Amino acid sequence: MGISPASDCYENPQVPLRLSCNFYDPIGGLINPKKYDVYWQIPLTNTLISVDKSLLTNNITGQNDVIISPVCDFTIYNEYNYSFTNNQITCIVKFKNDNYYQSTNFVFGKIGDDGTNGTDVVAKISVIDGPKQILDEVLTLEINENVNEEDENEKYSMQ
Repeated sequence: MGISPASDCYENPQVPLRLSCNFYDPIGGLINPKKYDVYWQIPLTNTLISVDKSLLTNNITGQNDVIISPVCDFTIYNEYNYSFTNNQITCIVKFKNDNYYQSTNFVFGKIGDDGTNGTDVVAKISVIDGPKQILDEVLTLEINENVNEEDENEKYSMQ
């Protein structure tokens, strides 16, 4: 969770650029945009993508998830949620009774550690001085040299 890079709380929030569509024939020639229709299918759930236009009913999905426009203007929600991974916008071109699909999948990343709201500022709290633990017993470790085999099997005791 955190604040998205598009949030107004930033001095210079990121503004996504609009998407546009070019449609080419098999030999690479640009087809006149007046000869085809462009639809944009927008994700509805688990997404960081938002559109301001009214969505129309998609005849394939039956959901209101389509924009009819040569360009797709969208925004990013102000709050970042790393579990919202459904960020694929699909361009559908209807040309001569056929549909052609091209998708783009946006990946949104968060700058900064968890809990930093997407900033690159990190504050870590560490104890540098405080009460010291006082032991009731003094522990002693004894190291013996030249131990014979019988002594090796005995446990060393700490006092």
